[in-house]
Amino acid sequence: MALDSSQPVIETTAGRPRFASDKSFQLESEEAYNPWVRAIGVGVVGTALYATHRTMLATVPEYAPTLQNWAQKFENQTPFHIGRTFAFTERLSSYTTPEELKFTRSMLTNLYGSLNTVGETFQRQFKAAGVDFDVLQQVTEDNPLLFKGRRRAGSAYMKLVGRDGIDFETRFTPSEGRLAGTASRLGQDLRQTPVHRSANPNFRERIWENFQSYRSSQRITNASPWREAAKDASDPKFRPFHSRAHVEGNLGEEAAQTARNVWSRFKVESLEAVERPQRLFAEAGFGLKAGTWNKTFHLPFAGEGGIVNQMLTRRVLPIALAGDIDAYWAEADSPAAEPKNSSSAGTKSPELIPCRYISGSTSATFGDFLAHGGRIDDRNRILSPVTSSTRRSSTRGARTSMGPAPVTRDRATA
Repeated sequence: MALDSSQPVIETTAGRPRFASDKSFQLESEEAYNPWVRAIGVGVVGTALYATHRTMLATVPEYAPTLQNWAQKFENQTPFHIGRTFAFTERLSSYTTPEELKFTRSMLTNLYGSLNTVGETFQRQFKAAGVDFDVLQQVTEDNPLLFKGRRRAGSAYMKLVGRDGIDFETRFTPSEGRLAGTASRLGQDLRQTPVHRSANPNFRERIWENFQSYRSSQRITNASPWREAAKDASDPKFRPFHSRAHVEGNLGEEAAQTARNVWSRFKVESLEAVERPQRLFAEAGFGLKAGTWNKTFHLPFAGEGGIVNQMLTRRVLPIALAGDIDAYWAEADSPAAEPKNSSSAGTKSPELIPCRYISGSTSATFGDFLAHGGRIDDRNRILSPVTSSTRRSSTRGARTSMGPAPVTRDRATA
């Protein structure tokens, strides 16, 4: 059967199309690989999966609780509970909160009448969202902060109700969890955690107790003001993780509010991410003291409280400087290394070479061999030999071996 020349011909190798791969897990061959096509493909697949996830959250009531149970099993079964690092269970709990959450004045203030950590978190989130609301003045026992319902099905945010002119919603997570703790530290007042020194007369025990006290001053705590009540599993407590507001106006106002919401979300998410290594460093006693940071980073010499800035200046920089100084002194104390190829060394006199560069190869005669190649042998023959020695030529890389000069002795004839 004759081939139709109008049809495209697919090149084959060993009976397989050229763009196919011999490996079952590889989609295309090395010749057909295109990073842009691969990136677009990954983006399309990721977008489809996310859209499916959002649709399932909005339409299937049991989808979020099932995901949360799977996440909890994963976190509990991973070695050393390392799966808890990303707080999947806490994030999914935002979709399974009670239908109504109420925060009275007594829940948001301490015994002295000022805002506690939860009240301060709410106040900072109102301000970050651009909402003019005074928690201490406007929240009472009879007029609490009441969150009920969601703007759309499948949303992780609950709406604030009963406040005219305020379109505000908050995402809640378990009160004693990492996410809620991070939100309470974002923008907090900086403080220095004291380190209690041991008075134990035993030297070894005193050192160990001081080390434990130092570690304790660095550990991150996520305890809420109502931590004792939170132990009751029948009445779970929640704290705000992130809040956002919505405005109705022209396109510019809506875009500005959206940017404000995205920026506030980025700040709390980035702080949660960089607090993960802080937890690890604190267990080894190399972390920062608790209370000394309240944001991810700050402008150098123009702010304070950035955990990344302090990690770099107080931990990374001293270690790097100590390593550089140690390497400098080690190099200064060690003898200079001999050249790997002595025939490539230059012919300068040691008196003309600085002491630091007395060993090694130079380029003083580089290129002489190429320039005088035809006259090297003639010159070597003219030079006077040195008895029982091997004389180096004055040209780069050339040696002239000379044996002892012949000695003749005449014997008188009898």
